[in-house]
Order: sequence, then C-alpha cells, then structure tokens
Amino acid sequence: MIYFIPIVASFLAFLIVRSSFTYAFSDRSLKNYSELVAVLVSGFIFVLISSLRWGTGFDWYPYFNYFYKSSGTSEVVFEFPEPLFCVFTYIISHLNLNYNVYLFIVNSSSLLVFLFYEKVLHKDSDRLIAFITIYGYIMPFYFGALRQSLAIAMSSIALNNLINGKKKIFWLFCIFAVLFHLSAIMLIFLYFLYAYINERKQTIILYVLAFFPVYLYLGIGLLSLFKNFVVVSRLLSYQGLRAVSEDLNYALRNSLLLVERIALAILFFAIYRIIKKTNQQDEDSLKAKYFINTYIFGTIFYISAMFTFRNLAGRGIIYFRIADIFFFSILPKYFPSLVYNKDSYLYILRYQPTFLITYMIVLAYLIARFAIITIIANAVFYFPYRSIFY
Repeated sequence: MIYFIPIVASFLAFLIVRSSFTYAFSDRSLKNYSELVAVLVSGFIFVLISSLRWGTGFDWYPYFNYFYKSSGTSEVVFEFPEPLFCVFTYIISHLNLNYNVYLFIVNSSSLLVFLFYEKVLHKDSDRLIAFITIYGYIMPFYFGALRQSLAIAMSSIALNNLINGKKKIFWLFCIFAVLFHLSAIMLIFLYFLYAYINERKQTIILYVLAFFPVYLYLGIGLLSLFKNFVVVSRLLSYQGLRAVSEDLNYALRNSLLLVERIALAILFFAIYRIIKKTNQQDEDSLKAKYFINTYIFGTIFYISAMFTFRNLAGRGIIYFRIADIFFFSILPKYFPSLVYNKDSYLYILRYQPTFLITYMIVLAYLIARFAIITIIANAVFYFPYRSIFY
C-alpha cells in the first residue's frame, strides 16, 4: 500500500532518532531539531508519491489539461476564479517543465504545512502523532485539489504568524491563500477566534456565526440575487450534494463523521480543562484555549455545512484541523490526568502504562481512520495508483 509508506517511514525515522544514545542525553532544542528532520524526511517521501502519479487522484485530468493549455498560450488563462493560481501555473508551464515537475513544485508546499503546523503545537506535543495526523488530513488535497493545497500551505504560515503576534504577516498570507483558493476566506474566523480568545461574549457570538451555512441555505433565494459575484456563484454550486461524487454514500459517512466530531469535542474539552488547571495562564494554556474554541467553531460549521453545502463542509473544515492536530498530539501526555488524580500515588504508579496504552490507541485510531478513508470511503479516487514508471 503505497499511501502508507510515509507513515511507515515516519515510524522508522522516529525510531532511529529516539533510540539513539545522544537523543536521551541531549537538550530539548537538539531533540526538537532531530525530530523535525524525521518529519521532513517522511514528508518528502509523501511529496514524491503525490508528484510521480499518473492519472491518479480526483481532478487529475482537469488540472493536467489546464497546465498544457497554459503552456500553449502567451497569455494567462484565467480558467479559475483564483488569479494567483492561474499566474503561478502560467509561469511554471512556460519553464519547459512537464506536468509531474509541476506537481512536485505544488506538492512540495506540503512540507510548509508540516513545518509551520509543528511550530504552533504544545511544548508537550508528540511529533510522530502530529505528523501522522497532519498527513491523514492533508493527503487527499495533495492528490487532486491543487489550488486548495497551495492555499492550505499559505494558511499554515498565516496561522503561525497569528499566534506569534505578527498580524500584518498573517493578513498578507491570508490574501495569498485566498488568491490560490477562495475557501481560505475561512481564515477570517480563525483570526477573530484568536483576537477574542479571552472574551466569552464575543466567542459565543462567533459560535452562533458558525451556523452560517444554515443561514445561507435558508436564504438561498436572496443569495441567488448576487450570483454574479464569484464567491456567491461558487457557494451556490456547492448547494446540497452538488459538486460531490454521487458514487459515495454520504448518508452513512455523514452519520459516522457526526458521531466522531462530537465524541472528540467532548474528549478534547476534557483535556483542555486539565491543561487549564495545570498551567493556568501560560502560553500553552492560551494555545489550548484557542484551539478548543477553534475545534468547537469548526464542529458547528462542519455539521451545519454537512447537510446544506456538503462540498463546502469538506473544503472548509481543513482550516480548522490544526485543532485536531494540537489535541491528538498531547492526548497521551494528559489523558492519565483525566483517569487518575494527579496528586495520588496511583497516578504516579500507573502514569507510564496509561501513557503508553493511550499512545498506541491514538496511533491505531489515526492509522485506521486513514485506512478507511483511502481504502474504503474514497478508494475510487486513489486506486489503482499509477505512476510515471508503471
């Protein structure tokens, strides 16, 4: 199974790094650097797999045709509503490069996602779990949604700068992201969730706004009056089950995703409460607060869009997945505190085995989820895998 090679590679890379003699006695910065190298090596393998494919992945042929259409003209072909993507494709296509090199350049942006999402995680986050979580969530986009994959890369840089207090750079990369794919408009909500992180009233208002797919669906007639606007026309094209494959059983998958989302929201909120109690108002506690707000907002949006604008649900939720990555990566560390009183002797006695069991369960869940998505739920998009070599 070629899609599991990056996961296997990450296991081997982290095994080598963490079993080395120097790793056990090195300082935190050196450990972080070593693990970051392991992440980037594993990520590069994914870049190769996603770039050397031929005729595999949804939207393969539309982008293939568009690339060579751009290469055959002296003017930029604005076939898509995102001008930066059109200009980007035009430039690459006129460098006498073939389509697979173009894919390699686009898919290399996934390394930015691995790199910058890593930078905003908790100090106790596990990088192996973070890598597998990121890979599981972004892999589908780099196998077809080329415009949005570039937007996701820009959004990861934007989010990193937002959390580091560099608002101007955040907005700059937000603009880049939107010019690659309109769905990146969702980053506006991430900004206000951060801006009002300590304002309960404003946060509740944002939660109410997260139901906007329902509001738009109920006012679809009024919305149609503005169909000449690019954003509105694109939104109308996503109404109901439009722009999704009719071969996929959305009734079943929506039910499963609904249960998963709510169950994880409860679990992650419990973990957030532990972090808040433990760390009070330090940087990591504020991050946890931001990401639980992000997860709740994303959950409301996802569920409301799931039954009104299904394609929008899938495309929009990716910008909130950083919250999933944050909490999955710290789950083994903080779950023992959820089970045992931290001040008790039992906690000290059972922390390590509980940590290891939780660690294995999280990895098993993430890998099983990825397997279900690629092998069962969306197999039509990924199989058979064909490359330029066979």
